[in-house]
Amino acid sequence: MESFEILKLLGKGAYGRALLCRDVRHPDDGDDEAALVVVKQVTSLDAAQVLEATKEARILGRLDHPNVVAFYESFTEHSVVEGAVLSIVMEYCDGGDLDGAIRRRKASGAPFGEAYVMRVFVQLLVALKYVHGLRILHRDIKPQNIFLTKSGLAKWGDFGVARSLAHSSSMARTQTGTPYYLSPEIFNDESYDAASDMWSFGVVLFELATLKLPFTAGSLGKLATVVLRGSPPVPHHASDDLKDLIGRLLCKRAAHRPSAKRLLRSSFVRDHARRLLDHTAATGTGGLEAPPPRAPAGDAPAEAERAAGRGRAAEAEAAGDGAAGDARAPRPRRPRPPRPTATTASRRRRRTRRRRRTRRTTARCR
Repeated sequence: MESFEILKLLGKGAYGRALLCRDVRHPDDGDDEAALVVVKQVTSLDAAQVLEATKEARILGRLDHPNVVAFYESFTEHSVVEGAVLSIVMEYCDGGDLDGAIRRRKASGAPFGEAYVMRVFVQLLVALKYVHGLRILHRDIKPQNIFLTKSGLAKWGDFGVARSLAHSSSMARTQTGTPYYLSPEIFNDESYDAASDMWSFGVVLFELATLKLPFTAGSLGKLATVVLRGSPPVPHHASDDLKDLIGRLLCKRAAHRPSAKRLLRSSFVRDHARRLLDHTAATGTGGLEAPPPRAPAGDAPAEAERAAGRGRAAEAEAAGDGAAGDARAPRPRRPRPPRPTATTASRRRRRTRRRRRTRRTTARCR
């Protein structure tokens, strides 16, 4: 730790602690924030725990995505009091974690807008598709492990219990994760795969949209009963598309749960992904703020030309000379009626089809 200046303690856990540090090797160019890093120190007394922490460092070293907390380096030191200490140096996210953002919203009493919810969801969904594509499970998805930056990025972090699968069809059997976000297959002590991460992601999406957990109980046994037999409450203030998305993720049958790749093909998610990409390209930020309204290209010149034409016609009429008086002014064209977008009947048919699709999805998941 000679290369790092400890600034403060960020948190402590069962296996170690997280420290906010400044990398003294960073060039002194006046940008102090660029030198800030998080050093996660894992203190273990046996070889198995050291091996588990080393596995996290190895997994993090494979991940390279803007919506995954960056891994810089890792090293092992020995202490007389703590024994072997593995230090993992990672990116510092200056916006805190999603759990803190949800707590602040609860205190204010105002839920997040759906646009914000979907901008966070889309970023994390793209990163989860990337992680699952490498045959890696997170296995501890929760708001405390989702980090935010002031520039508007949302990032997955803390792969402390992640497991790299040798084949895409491999199934893990270890019960890990936070109880409120555990999938039905874990409560049933069954093998699980990436669909378990998608369930946990659905719980996070529900909590982000409603500021409440979909399943709660006083004990782990009662929580298992609620998850396996109960149905999640319907978020009343959400749109039909968001309700359908949450319902698909919280499908109790893992085989019917959509993958991240499949969700990115849905029109609802794709529309929000397009908005996010447009805003990111325009501002250079992560896109957590709504883009300002923009007028379609060419409207301003066209309006200016129309105004100029109206001005010339008014001048000619005011002049009243012989040439202008004898010449008959051209008859103005009748404005073309706007093209109908969607009739009331078609909108009603779309709503009916959406409700039927939601009912079919719910029936399959029971």
